[in-house]
Amino acid sequence: MKQKIKGYLVFTSLGYRVGVFILMPLALVGIQVLFSGPAGGMLLPLLEIMADNWFLGGIQEKNAENLDYLKTSFKGMKVMRSTLIMDLSRRLITAVVVFGICFLMNRFLFNMDSQVGADLILPVLMSYSLSVLGTLITRFQSYLWVSMVAGYIAAIIGAIFFILVMFGVMKVLVINIVFAVLAVVFSILAVKIAMARVEGGYYDK
Repeated sequence: MKQKIKGYLVFTSLGYRVGVFILMPLALVGIQVLFSGPAGGMLLPLLEIMADNWFLGGIQEKNAENLDYLKTSFKGMKVMRSTLIMDLSRRLITAVVVFGICFLMNRFLFNMDSQVGADLILPVLMSYSLSVLGTLITRFQSYLWVSMVAGYIAAIIGAIFFILVMFGVMKVLVINIVFAVLAVVFSILAVKIAMARVEGGYYDK
């Protein structure tokens, strides 16, 4: 595990680590405190998709120049696969931490009648699924504005689903199962597609 974490961090800059590991979660929780609602957490997919532009943005482009150094090692593809999986794990952990704190604050600080299924599990699964889908799409290019647009679309989709659940149009259990399935599917595709594209450049295909 230690080697996998070290391999993952190779792809990240100090600014990225500070921003994504520390500032982003703190900012989202801070927004939650100010607005006493899910506003902070709803921005998570947007920030994740935009931040990926400085991490693996453009990795699925035909000639991704930022991966040339992988060719200097026989373990290049192994490190790449591990990095993709670690990134997915980090996204899920971040969602759990952010929405977990928001859930606890709503229940114990703001005395809100928060439900685990609707106010914790649903936002975690939905945020993770939308952020993975968004980055899966935007990694085919390296333009920040495209990532920003995709992030806003993901945030809007998330808000729509929250509204539908809030007004009883969709059942919490059903939508949780849907997003759980989507989370698994998008995660598998994110790794497989990225690896397929990277291998083409790694072996000069």
